[in-house]
Amino acid sequence: MNGNMPSDKLKRIHCGGYLYVDAARAWLAMVRAAAQDNVFLNVNSPFNAYRKIESQLGVFKKRFMPLDGTENFSEGAIRVEFDGKIWQLKPDAVYAAVPGTSSHSYGLAVDIANSGLNYVKTWLNKNAASFGFVKEYDFEPWHFTYIKSREKIPARVLEIENLPPEPTYSAEEIQKVSGDKWLTPPPEGWVCNGMFYSRPLRAGCLAAVDQGAGIGISEQIISKIFRQVAGFICDNPEPLLKYNRPILVTSNLKDTVEKLAAFCLPEKF
Repeated sequence: MNGNMPSDKLKRIHCGGYLYVDAARAWLAMVRAAAQDNVFLNVNSPFNAYRKIESQLGVFKKRFMPLDGTENFSEGAIRVEFDGKIWQLKPDAVYAAVPGTSSHSYGLAVDIANSGLNYVKTWLNKNAASFGFVKEYDFEPWHFTYIKSREKIPARVLEIENLPPEPTYSAEEIQKVSGDKWLTPPPEGWVCNGMFYSRPLRAGCLAAVDQGAGIGISEQIISKIFRQVAGFICDNPEPLLKYNRPILVTSNLKDTVEKLAAFCLPEKF
């Protein structure tokens, strides 16, 4: 089933990708626990979660080349066997698992883009194992794999799941409170977990984007996390259309942030 997981065994996570249901539960609990410590765990691409076998095959062939003769042989290079051939890792390419063997294709692995930041690394070193995640390879410090799939759900996951559910807000509520308009209505059933306009970043929340208003998250940061957010609040939607996220357009970002902060974040406002 590697790379061909049935849909009922997969659960969606914030980046738009999927994980095996138990791994997804553990991941979502870990994201929430990290957020409580003001740590944002960034998995900003569906590819960095579950991968179908075709996707793993594609990345493998981009990074490895078949050795049909001796002319491409490089001393000391990583070589693997696949499809009846010996393949060698291309110079300067990042290792990719042989198709059919990757933990990504079982829906058990996530690549955490910001795992190299010291405070994120420290948090993961202290907490990841209690949620069932470990670094699978020393040479891929961003790659964390859920190793409890044949065991009970870790107690730490259950502890977070038993907390009161995080509040959610509908598109209609956001529009009513802000007094602003959605550029295009969010999809049916869309909700967000609130809003952020400064660090720490928050998965599943609306991001207020600073486009010269002096408040909000920079467009440079947005470009690195856009798949993790529920949508944007901005006064100029044009630069953000490429991210294909719901956009709430305002004529006064500061005023909108104040209204939504009082509504979504009363304890911080």
